[in-house]
Order: sequence, then C-alpha cells, then structure tokens
Amino acid sequence: MSDIQWPITGLGVSLYDIRDMLDAEKIRALLQKHSTGVLDESHEEFQEYQNASNEDRFDLLECDLEESNDFTCGFLAMDDERNLLVSANDNEGGFYLMYEPSYPWERRDNDFTSEEDARQYICDFLMRFMLPEVTAEQVQEKIDFIKEIGSENYVIEAGG
Repeated sequence: MSDIQWPITGLGVSLYDIRDMLDAEKIRALLQKHSTGVLDESHEEFQEYQNASNEDRFDLLECDLEESNDFTCGFLAMDDERNLLVSANDNEGGFYLMYEPSYPWERRDNDFTSEEDARQYICDFLMRFMLPEVTAEQVQEKIDFIKEIGSENYVIEAGG
C-alpha cells in the first residue's frame, strides 16, 4: 500500500523561531479571548506568572496549554480576521503559522496576489503579539517557505 502525497508550499513562521520575540502577556490575553481558565486570576500559578520574566511566563503558558493538549499555533490563527492563516505541526513538536495560497481556480476575493503582500500580512499580524523592542524587520526575517506533504497539518520541511 502506498500513500498518495503532494507538495503544498506556503509562507509562514515557526512558533519556536519567534518564541523569544512573543510577549507572553499578549499571548495570555489572546488565549483568554478564545478560551477559559488560561492562567487567569483564579489559577493557582497566577501569582508565579505575575512575578516571572517573559520567558518564564511563556513556559508557564506552555505547561498550562500542554495539559489541555492545546499548544499549537492554532491560538494565533483563531485571531486572523481575514481567515487566511492556518496552523500546522510537523508531528515532532514543531508548530507553524502559515498562509497557504489557493490554486487560481479556487482563488477567493481576500487571497493575496503577491508573495510580498502575504509576507507583509503575516508580519503585520504577528507584530500585534511581539515584545515592544521587536522590529518588523526581525519578524520578516523569520517568515519563510514551509513545505507540507500529504496531509493538512503535517509539515516536513521549513525553509527555502
């Protein structure tokens, strides 16, 4: 028996490539917007979260989300008002936020017409969740081609 596989290429970013650039408090607010009980004031580790560094805050968020099996880029994609970004994983613990262009015969009115437009949209979208000192140029450097094979949500290779 053989698998039918087809390559799909999109533009995106690895969550772990931008992890140290994300503002944990902005991510927590986003998570609370789309779900309940994520390190809110009633959570037993909330005081520890309040006193932690940004990196340690992110670790606490990850632990809280891993307990509910919900730590993916899906929480970012949920906030995409144009509904163009998707989350994907490589089944090895890597998570990606990406834009998958449609075929010309499937093109929607809100699809991008150029790679530059897609890169700019991803960058602008992510800047809302970045630490204040992170620049758009730093985020742009992290956006790259992501190649999928076979099925949705299985990334086998990231990079040019």
